[in-house]
Amino acid sequence: MQTDAADEYRALLQCLRRALQLNGEPLAFPSAGFAWPCLIALADRHDVIPLLNAALRDSDSVPAQVRQRLESRCRTVIAHNLCLASELAELLEFFERSGIHAMPFKGPAWTKVLYGNLAYRQIRDLDILLDQSEIERACALLSERGYVVAKTQCKDIELENPGTGLHLELHWSACEPWHDKRVSGLKLWNAASTISLLNRRMPLPSAENIFFLLAIHGARHRWESLKWLCDIAAALGALPDLDWDVVLSQAGKMGRRRLVLLPLALVNQLFDLQLPSSVAKAIEQDAAVARLAAYIQQRHYAGPSTAVRRLIYCESMRIRMRESFFERLCLLAAFLFRQIKPNANDRLRPYRLFRIYGPATILKFARELMG
Repeated sequence: MQTDAADEYRALLQCLRRALQLNGEPLAFPSAGFAWPCLIALADRHDVIPLLNAALRDSDSVPAQVRQRLESRCRTVIAHNLCLASELAELLEFFERSGIHAMPFKGPAWTKVLYGNLAYRQIRDLDILLDQSEIERACALLSERGYVVAKTQCKDIELENPGTGLHLELHWSACEPWHDKRVSGLKLWNAASTISLLNRRMPLPSAENIFFLLAIHGARHRWESLKWLCDIAAALGALPDLDWDVVLSQAGKMGRRRLVLLPLALVNQLFDLQLPSSVAKAIEQDAAVARLAAYIQQRHYAGPSTAVRRLIYCESMRIRMRESFFERLCLLAAFLFRQIKPNANDRLRPYRLFRIYGPATILKFARELMG
């Protein structure tokens, strides 16, 4: 997307509302001049091609070639999702026989929970939650199935199967300690219920923890994809027993209410989704949540930004998500220190930056980061 795509973004939101059954308004598009390639590219960028196709299925204004292209893409998505679902069922059975307690995270199992149909979500890989103490044994067992370790990180291990081309991530933490130390230590995947997928029962966390994990995952990626917000919207309909008082109370004890309020504010604004009164009141009480929601929406349809602007956006999101002014100040100070810290190639970096940009520019930069 090389230019602003605000019109196509609005059209995409209209389609997503319909696909999520949040709005039954009929979909009509201009018979000529509508930028269908731009709309499809935007949906592709946000990984919501199946939902776009579902919304347009009964629309008479969709050109035949566009419909054919969407149907072809969706057949590929369904085939891939079924392949992943089959592998997930076998892996969970494999782990169970070996005495390893594992739980699916996102992927086919959660797609079935949230959407009721594997065809409605683009799934890229498999994610499984388990205790860190069982990671080494799990990797040894997976090597017997042809998996090899591709990357080890501070919260997960990524594995690939060269034979099947499948990608698997084993998680022992919901996020990295550097991203949010308070949240990274939470274990939110104790089994509370099950779901049947391909004739196999798979464990699920509680409704509240499913929402927490979705919120943490989206926050890690700064809600840059509409797919993750569609997951939140779908969760509100698929998890009617979710106790919002418990969610707000747990988030409040950690000082992370914005973590759960921001995606709810976004689905309210984007999809006209009515929120529980306690949630709506909490959002009203924190004016920064609405500002953050607007900030994110600009990223949804804007063209590619420079490396500097992306850096500012990423750090600003991480800083502004914190409710405590002291936390925000500490994160800002740490970020600025990393930027001006001398290195082997630039020992005069602090002096040079202050001389070129001056204190006023640096202060303006800091205010932008703080929001």
